[in-house]
Amino acid sequence: EQPLHRGEALARLDRHEGRAREAAGPVQVPREVGGAGALSIHQDLRLYASVMEDGTSLNFEVLAGRAAWIQLVKGRLGVNEVTLQPGDGLSVDEAKTLQLRAQGECEFLLFDLAKRT
Repeated sequence: EQPLHRGEALARLDRHEGRAREAAGPVQVPREVGGAGALSIHQDLRLYASVMEDGTSLNFEVLAGRAAWIQLVKGRLGVNEVTLQPGDGLSVDEAKTLQLRAQGECEFLLFDLAKRT
């Protein structure tokens, strides 16, 4: 089987984009995305997709025992004191509040993961 490239993986999430645009925050991507041939992830993971309009902001709590990864797909996103550009990723491995601020329209994925002990 051929490897799944980033664009193809994101295309599989396209059907959730409408819900992400209408939501006030990230929308959790259901487990059925991908179907047959999809990559299996053997991890305690919650995957969220979000589209934010320019100037909007939201907070995301990284709870104790959890970590987060943000992958910016499009636009610019401020995360606390860091600004992400398209293709950038940011890892958070401690419990804290992430303050997300859209700098223009942006799209991102947020992975909420259990920490390995």
